[in-house]
Amino acid sequence: GHTKPVWTVAFDAEGLRVITASFDGTARVWSLDGTLQNVLRGHASGLWDAQFCSDGRVVTVSDDNTARVWALNSDEPPIVLSGHQSGVTGLALSPDGTRLVSGSADSTAKIWRLDLLTSENEILYERLLSVTTYCLGIDQRMRELGENLREAELALAGCQRQTLQRNEGR
Repeated sequence: GHTKPVWTVAFDAEGLRVITASFDGTARVWSLDGTLQNVLRGHASGLWDAQFCSDGRVVTVSDDNTARVWALNSDEPPIVLSGHQSGVTGLALSPDGTRLVSGSADSTAKIWRLDLLTSENEILYERLLSVTTYCLGIDQRMRELGENLREAELALAGCQRQTLQRNEGR
C-alpha cells in the first residue's frame, strides 16, 4: 500500500475500481476485492487528489504544481498539465468528461480541455503545423530562397492553398 497519508479515495463510474491518492507521490488503482491493479508514479511530490475520467483515464494533481492525465491501458507516459505556480490541491471533472478544473494553492483555478488532449504524434504534428505555417511573400521568397518571380508566385499560391485546406479541415 501507500507509505504516507492517503488524501483521496474515489470510485470509477461503474463502481468496480477505486483510486487512492497519497502524499507518497503515487496514485493506486484497486479492484473492489483489494487487488492492486496499477501504480501511477511520476509526480515529483505528494498527491492531493485523483479521479477517474468518463473515458477511463485518470487525472492526478500534486504538490509539484502539475496535474497529470494517465491512460491506464497504455505504456504511454502521462500528459502533464503545467501552469500553476504552487501545489495543485484539487480537481473537478465536468459531467460529460470534456473538461477538468484544477485548483491550486497559488489562488487560481484552471480549466483544461480533456477532449483535446492527446499524445498521438500525427495529431500533435497536424495541430502544430496548422498554427505555425507561415507563407513567405513573393519578395521574401525571391530574396531569401533565390526563386525567380514565377517560382515565387507559384510557391506562395501553393502554400496559401495548403494552409487554407488544413484550416478548413479543423
